[in-house]
Amino acid sequence: MKFGDYAIGEFDERMDLYRRLEKEGVGISVMKAFCGGKLLDADKSPFHQVLTETQCMQYALDKPAVLTVLLEIRNDEDLTYCLSPL
Repeated sequence: MKFGDYAIGEFDERMDLYRRLEKEGVGISVMKAFCGGKLLDADKSPFHQVLTETQCMQYALDKPAVLTVLLEIRNDEDLTYCLSPL
């Protein structure tokens, strides 16, 4: 995404970095997959709709070189959801 406090650099620059890391065999972990909760709130989401936690995680995992996604656990409900089978 091209916005927010959690994105450093432009989208294209980050994608170039992901592709380079993948080419060099370097795996990375993604943090803030829910964009600080913005993607889970229709009023704050840049897409003007709520994304599910699963959609957020898949978006991150679809990027080159991404091996893991570190989830934002805000409360017990988030933890239970993220640990439950799909």
